[in-house]
Amino acid sequence: MRPRNVGFIVLGLLVPALAAQAFGAPKNPADYPLRVHIYRTHWSTGTEGPYIYEFYNAGYHGYGRANLTDGPQTNAMEYTFECDTHFLKSDNGETYLARWKKPGYSIEMLVGVIGSDKIKSCQLKVTLKDTVYHKVNGEIISLTQEQYKAREADGLAREAAVTDVDADVSHYPMKLTLLSLDWSGRVNGMHHGSGQGNLIAGSQVSAVDMALACPTTIHTTAEGRFYHARWIKQGSEMSILLHQAGDPGVAATCNVKASLHSDVYVLESAGVLKAVSQDKYKSLQTAETPEQKAPVPE
Repeated sequence: MRPRNVGFIVLGLLVPALAAQAFGAPKNPADYPLRVHIYRTHWSTGTEGPYIYEFYNAGYHGYGRANLTDGPQTNAMEYTFECDTHFLKSDNGETYLARWKKPGYSIEMLVGVIGSDKIKSCQLKVTLKDTVYHKVNGEIISLTQEQYKAREADGLAREAAVTDVDADVSHYPMKLTLLSLDWSGRVNGMHHGSGQGNLIAGSQVSAVDMALACPTTIHTTAEGRFYHARWIKQGSEMSILLHQAGDPGVAATCNVKASLHSDVYVLESAGVLKAVSQDKYKSLQTAETPEQKAPVPE
């Protein structure tokens, strides 16, 4: 009887110890500086070990793909795990908090318990890659670091272009005509293209080659019409003001990298864009009759 009683005493001490080990002390999120975005996770349940440990070893194991952000650096990673809880894919920009257990090889990730305010931790074995994962039309693709940073920059640029926009036309003193435009594609909500036109600053007219990044596609300007513009970086980068058709209160901006020239662009009758000298341009303007000139909007 005595050995059996001792056995029960040992078991009674062991169970709370195992429970403390399984559930752990409260976690401080400030101690988990890594961010993990789960793109794909596969898991299943299983038990192992002798009966006395079965409750604690019964759990989940699996594998998947994710992005790991450590400070300014983000890398794709593949992972495996064995935990007493499981976790779900990240929605939108949601991430899990984590910290390194063995830098470059394993992390401890915090996982909330559904239906509870408890937080558990799960250790993941990881393999980092030089690329970054991204989801397009439901498919996970790999981006180079340069492509990923360009997408991040486009996301920030779009946010700036459509949020809290200065829509006061008087703050955009220049006029930009767009005579030729070619859109190359859309990345993370920003449309990229190239174009040519003329920049009118006071009485000065200059030909300009440009690279555009806009939250929406825009069009070439008809004769006598223009976009309001202002310099962001004098002589090299400007912002043009866009108003939603029929609602001047809804505004956005378009970023333009500009290269100015001393001549002026004109569209010939066949629709061919041609650069002419300032003197030639002035003579063409003088030769037009009042009936040929289109009114310029204020």
